[in-house]
Amino acid sequence: KESFFPDKSIVSFVGDSITQCGSFHRNIYQYFVTRYSELNITFYNRGISSDTLSGLMTRLSYDVLSSNPTHVALMFGMNDLGGYFERTKFPKVLADSMDSADLQKFRETLQELVLLLRAKNISTTLQSVTVYDSTMDSKVPNAIHKPTVLIEGNRIIQSISQKNQLLMVDYWTIMSNINSEIQKLHPNNTIVGLDRVHPGPLGNFVMTYAFLNATEKPSVVSHMVLGEDAASSQRASSNCLVHSLIRPNNSKSKDGEDLSMVVEAVISEQALPFVIADDQRKALGLVPFVKDFNTELLQVLGLGDSGGIGSNPGGLKPSGGGDYKLSIDGVKVGVFSGAALAFGVNLALHKRTPQY
Repeated sequence: KESFFPDKSIVSFVGDSITQCGSFHRNIYQYFVTRYSELNITFYNRGISSDTLSGLMTRLSYDVLSSNPTHVALMFGMNDLGGYFERTKFPKVLADSMDSADLQKFRETLQELVLLLRAKNISTTLQSVTVYDSTMDSKVPNAIHKPTVLIEGNRIIQSISQKNQLLMVDYWTIMSNINSEIQKLHPNNTIVGLDRVHPGPLGNFVMTYAFLNATEKPSVVSHMVLGEDAASSQRASSNCLVHSLIRPNNSKSKDGEDLSMVVEAVISEQALPFVIADDQRKALGLVPFVKDFNTELLQVLGLGDSGGIGSNPGGLKPSGGGDYKLSIDGVKVGVFSGAALAFGVNLALHKRTPQY
């Protein structure tokens, strides 16, 4: 399939501290360089703490354009719109007037920036503002009015994306929906940080999924099927090359190992799975990332009641009880039943695999 970022892309993620301190774009980079290892793609983090669109316009030439980006992903609004706690002290009429002025300036500056980038032939992706968590049960000071203004800001981003035929990645909706479900049971929990602003590890992973869901078609890393022989296995497999396959026989190896219950295969994959950081693993229960973007499936057909399976070098002996030991490059990955292997084991989820 075709990558959203083609070969020789130079991609700048531009924003405020949510970009500067975020891991979402690091995750996105990992996805593209492992899924499309043949491509030469460069990512830059051009987030600056406390920045706004107006601030970006002053640093655009020396901090962003100096890298000669082919693609720019913009995310602003958190510091541009609604102020923070100080605005709650103002009379409502004054606060509303300030919010309206902020929104108008935001609209005009974003449109100016989009046109400037287009004139330089830079592909632009707009990203929505992330959630400001005003609903978390916490003693942390709360700018309770801010989400209302940010929602209006997201409408402006959407309007400008439609007007200019640009892709918009919507973080707000998915993060807000997940946050609401979490807080039904745990009112003091959040996928945003405890400061109500900066997404934590789970929030960043949800953002990763939202970006990929907007830019990439769901696909498997690889589907490896070991059938009767290498040729039939190759026909049944996808995104990999089955170089050789040795099914159980009554011979012995040079070292005298019993090969009667061993399957050996040499396979090269055309993509690599996504390595999920430990502090983000719980997010797998929040978004269908594995199903859509991280399935590295191994199926072994025609197994008996017991045996061993491995990839070169060397197979493994039967573990007994109808289970099979699986090794890759001589390293034990795990023990699986014949039924599980016939159904398919997602190797992307196992830490004793080469990618880890």
